[in-house]
Order: sequence, then structure tokens, then C-alpha cells
Amino acid sequence: MGNYETMQAFLGYVAARDWEAARDFFADDMVAHVGGNNPTSGTYEGADGFMGYLAKATEMLDSIEIVPHDLLASDDHAVALSTITSTRGDKTLSSNRVAVYHLEGDRITELWLIAPDQSAVDDFYS
Repeated sequence: MGNYETMQAFLGYVAARDWEAARDFFADDMVAHVGGNNPTSGTYEGADGFMGYLAKATEMLDSIEIVPHDLLASDDHAVALSTITSTRGDKTLSSNRVAVYHLEGDRITELWLIAPDQSAVDDFYS
């Protein structure tokens, strides 16, 4: 399976919020970089560390919907464009998200999550 097909399968699990199935795509020693200046921002080491980020981020939310809408892939990288709509108390945020993945074989070894309007994401999570 090539990177495009691997990432299509992965993004299907992400859209369904099936984090355990999505975890199977992470290398044990992956590194994830989450942009911004809010309680979820930072660098997360290892698949378990990134799973901790996902748990922390989703625990802060009342609801989340992830809609992938484009995917680009090469031999070493993939870029996914998505819209994420979340609610938290009386706040709602619909934000575009860019995820850049470095892949080795069929595993994600590094990940960068980027929001074009990072200040809106920071305000939402703060």
C-alpha cells in the first residue's frame, strides 16, 4: 500500500474519531508538533504521548467533527487538509487545519498540526 492509500485509511479512522485504530498508524517513537499557545500546544514524544494529546484535547470538548477534504502524498510525506468543528460550553469553533506527516513505510514518524487562524484556536482552548 502506498502513502496515499495508507493516509486515506488513517484519515477514515480520524474522521470517525476511532483513535485506537488510528494509533496503529503511528510509529512508537513518533514526534508530533502541535502549534499554538494553549493548553494543548507543544511537542509530544512517542505514539503514547500523542495519544495523551488526543485524550487531553478531546476531553476539553463537548463535541468534535473532523471532515478531511484533501490529501496529497509523496514517497516520504503526506499533507491532509481538514475542517474541524468543535464545541466547548457556549463556544463553537470551525477551523481549517493542515496536517503534515512524515512517513516511513506505513507508519507516521513525525506530524505537524497547523491552523491558519491559530489565534482563534488558542482563544477557543484557553
